[in-house]
Amino acid sequence: MAELVPEELRERVAARLRANPLPDADPLGRAARATALLAESKRSTDTRPLLDALVLVNAALRAVPSGCPDRDLHAGLGSDISMALYARTHAMTHLDEAIRLVREVLREIPRAHVSYAGYLTVLGSLLRSRFQATNEMSELEESLATCREAVAMTRPDDAEHAGRIDALARVLKFMYICTGERSYRDERLALLRESLSVLPPGHPNRATSMAALGGALAEEAEEIGDVDRLDEALEYLREAADAGAKCRNESGRAYSSCLFELGVFLRVRYDLTRDLHALEESIETLRAAVAANSPDDGDPHVDLDGLAASLQALYERTEELNVLEESVRISRQALAMTPPRLLNRQRYLDSLAGRLRLLYLRTNNVRVLNEAIEYVQESIETGTEPIPSARRLGILGGLCRLRYLHTKDESELVKSVDLLRESVAAIPADHPVRLESVGELGLTLQALAAVRSDRDLLKEARACSQEIADSTIVPLDMRVQSSMRLAAISERLEDGDAALAAIERAVELAEVLTQYGVTKADRAHRLGELADLPGQAASSALLAGRPSRAVELLERTRGVLAADALNQRSGEVERLRKAAPGWAEELARVRARLSSSVHTRAAYRDLDGLLERIRRVPGFEGFQRPPRIEQLSRLAGRGPVVLISAGLLRSDALILTGDGSGAGDPVELVRLPGLGREEAARQAERLARAGRAALRELSPETHRAQVRDEVVDVLAWLWEVAAAPVLEHLGFAGTPPEGREWPRLWWCPAHVLSFLPFHAAGRYQPDRARESSRPAELSVLDRVVSSYTTTVGALAQRDRSRRSVPATLIVPVPDTPGAPLPGVVRETQALLRMVPDARPLLQPSRASVLEALPDYQIAHFACHGYADRTDPARSHLVLADHAAAPLTLDDINQLNLTADLAYLSACSTGVAPVRLSDQFLHFTGAFQLAGYRHVIGTLWSVDDEIAAELATDFYNRLTGDGTLPPWTDLSAYALHEATRALRTRYPDNPALWAAHTHTGA
Repeated sequence: MAELVPEELRERVAARLRANPLPDADPLGRAARATALLAESKRSTDTRPLLDALVLVNAALRAVPSGCPDRDLHAGLGSDISMALYARTHAMTHLDEAIRLVREVLREIPRAHVSYAGYLTVLGSLLRSRFQATNEMSELEESLATCREAVAMTRPDDAEHAGRIDALARVLKFMYICTGERSYRDERLALLRESLSVLPPGHPNRATSMAALGGALAEEAEEIGDVDRLDEALEYLREAADAGAKCRNESGRAYSSCLFELGVFLRVRYDLTRDLHALEESIETLRAAVAANSPDDGDPHVDLDGLAASLQALYERTEELNVLEESVRISRQALAMTPPRLLNRQRYLDSLAGRLRLLYLRTNNVRVLNEAIEYVQESIETGTEPIPSARRLGILGGLCRLRYLHTKDESELVKSVDLLRESVAAIPADHPVRLESVGELGLTLQALAAVRSDRDLLKEARACSQEIADSTIVPLDMRVQSSMRLAAISERLEDGDAALAAIERAVELAEVLTQYGVTKADRAHRLGELADLPGQAASSALLAGRPSRAVELLERTRGVLAADALNQRSGEVERLRKAAPGWAEELARVRARLSSSVHTRAAYRDLDGLLERIRRVPGFEGFQRPPRIEQLSRLAGRGPVVLISAGLLRSDALILTGDGSGAGDPVELVRLPGLGREEAARQAERLARAGRAALRELSPETHRAQVRDEVVDVLAWLWEVAAAPVLEHLGFAGTPPEGREWPRLWWCPAHVLSFLPFHAAGRYQPDRARESSRPAELSVLDRVVSSYTTTVGALAQRDRSRRSVPATLIVPVPDTPGAPLPGVVRETQALLRMVPDARPLLQPSRASVLEALPDYQIAHFACHGYADRTDPARSHLVLADHAAAPLTLDDINQLNLTADLAYLSACSTGVAPVRLSDQFLHFTGAFQLAGYRHVIGTLWSVDDEIAAELATDFYNRLTGDGTLPPWTDLSAYALHEATRALRTRYPDNPALWAAHTHTGA
């Protein structure tokens, strides 16, 4: 806040200081000493100089009666000092004293006085500060009237005009927040535009005015979910920050305020678009705001809380524990700097409690949970506003539910239900905050119903989920999650029709939520939050007796990113852009608005209307509609496609045989009661650990035996609970007779099941496992030729035209520093013997590989592969320049080829993060998506020499021992036979031969 001491008094005090020392009783002498103490106080955090200065000013005021010259000047100096004390201590006595002294100044000087409007502005700002501390609307209303009067008294060409408009705009902002009257918002915007228009570039007040206008525009953009308008506001804020940086020495707080506004609204942009770059820029900017601030410049706890909020958002995106821990630490720091009576303190208590809740969920440290509960209780005890207080009751109820999960004390659940019911009852039905408590109440009722086996409580929980699922005043992701919970509860109540209706709505809403994102990584993050949706969808449809619908829903919810890319290549989206570019742009804007927490009802209405208009246009009737079961069934004409799903309550195999032309359901159902999701996840992790340890040169003999036994156990379990029941149902009971063609089968496992080797499931006997003694035909390898497909729809790629004689590219990297692959040399030499025309890339780089791939129908990679199990964007194939320019998944996804075979002789090319297992963000899926009809990949780390042996055998079978060009249509058969041959050589170690898979046609 600007200082009140007029230049007139400063000059007179300075003159006295240059003269002889003044007697203590002289008022101007006291003012001179007080002014010196005020300047001294800015060099330290000690408040004693300010208190001493205030004593001197009060003595001066006692010596200068009302109506005497200079009294207004002394009162102004006293208000300056009181304001500085309030900024340091937030003690209301100092704020009240500052207000009293400014009111006295206004009584002492005439309205025509040159400083009258300035004093009015300061009084208005002080009254606004008092409102922020007390929440008394009368203070804010007087502040508004005072600031309006000050602006009315100021000429547009006055140097102080912009500052007085800014002060009025701040008051108008609070009036709009408190009343919801749009006229206050509109008046604020008009004033700020007027203020900026009269300030030329380089004017010292231009940065402040620009920041104020940018902030106001950004708030409006956030409210309506308009990303374009927000970007306009961000440009104002960036320019203001740049201008503020040039004059930061004159006004440190003005600069840090510009940075704070910019940082906060960059986070808003992330909220609307999930653009990770915006969030990262937000954090960087808010760190700069914190560094630029100081206790004398303003309230550093405001900047700290903003930084903590952006770090929390980053943690929710990346799940990096150190980011959350920093957010909690900074949040604690902000709270410690906040005076007990400050209105914002409750907000900081709530924020810290929320971040501690996240930290508990990550660490399971009950002390953290108890600390969160203590902060919420303090916030409840000090709160006065009814709706925020009721919301805090709901938060406390949710924390009590978490404490029950830790302690198993039923009384915590009962307390939670009571608190949440009280919260729900106290909040108006049309208030979106109420639904937060409704959702938490539903979760708590579910837990209590499970403890007591009480169906009535479960029905009440279902009603809670139903209310949120039907709402149009909550963010879209909240509706999706509630619809999924509604389906799960309906399943527990054995209401299949209700479960199916709920999950179909969840799928529809999820498609809206995930259709558009700034980057593929942003969309992947949203899909990862819905990892349970495919399994829940299949389970609900099956409970309703609709196997075909289960397949359709699995197809809609899995491989969303892949399907989007294929749709792009099919021309649907591009056709819309060409036919109706305005609609395409409107569709993107509406979807962005659905990510916001405000005005979502209108966005839902706009989306429904827009899709309806698009689908009325000839040629767009099926726009963004998924394929029907009839289309999917036709893709199983060359062999059964087996979709395997493990839901929360049931697991099943859904089999498409291509025989669905009749009146019956084209999907055959096989229940798999032994295939639980949690057990499947445990077995998949067990297999991954064993695969990583299976490399022969890395393990001693005893360790290799343990690894071997682990893999054997997993394959036996998978055979019993899934593979054997499916093969028996299909009639594949034994090895085909000599001379008869082997049957084909495509596995399409969902979620964590996609990490399991269904093609190699079977009973094997370590140490005793020789072909002569092994039980006959008790494995998938002995009954069918297996392939995998990411989705049923992906099989349509096998019908794309291709060249008659394929050209072959070899990408060998045998000499990776620190991890050489000697087997790659032997593998490359063998391949060149069988395919003499093949082209080996010497020292292959990312650029050379991407340039060459479109010219070759066969691409053979022999190198290291790195699969990041947390962030697929970091997965890459290790080429010669991998440190500087790694060949990533996104590089392959950008390709649009018509090619035959990609052979990935590398480690773990079929591995992705578990939460994204249904989106196929791995190299096997990427090459299939890029247009390769056949892809050979791996499910875990593979031995270098074994991989070379398998690849040699594979190409030998594909080329007739080098006598023919590679016949890629035989790829699945060639891998099957090569694997069986390798099994014969190493019968007691399936970790060496079971990792390779065939995906595609």
